[in-house]
Amino acid sequence: MEIWEPSRGERPNCTVQAFHDGIEIGICQSISGGEFSDSPDAQNWFHTKWLGITDKFQGQDLGRYLLQQTLQERHGIGYWHTAISTDWENYRAFLFYSNFGYQVSDWTYGLLKTQA
Repeated sequence: MEIWEPSRGERPNCTVQAFHDGIEIGICQSISGGEFSDSPDAQNWFHTKWLGITDKFQGQDLGRYLLQQTLQERHGIGYWHTAISTDWENYRAFLFYSNFGYQVSDWTYGLLKTQA
């Protein structure tokens, strides 16, 4: 199932889901670059923020299917660039995304601040 929802940007956000016996077993959620910036350049970017398959159904190419569907559909909407991120130590995800043609663009640090 594919769901397009309005975003802060010019183009919509997308969620692609997989179901088995009416229960969600996988999901790929992507958002418009317009969610982060009003810049015209940001409107052409599509960021996949979550791709997950329940443990029981992993290893059956469902993640591949969900990401392929998402990437095919984003072209029809007008997105030209895509981004995805993972933890540097998540080797499975790193290899998986690399096989889709994603390349490392930068390394960043997540910073947290707790109330004292």
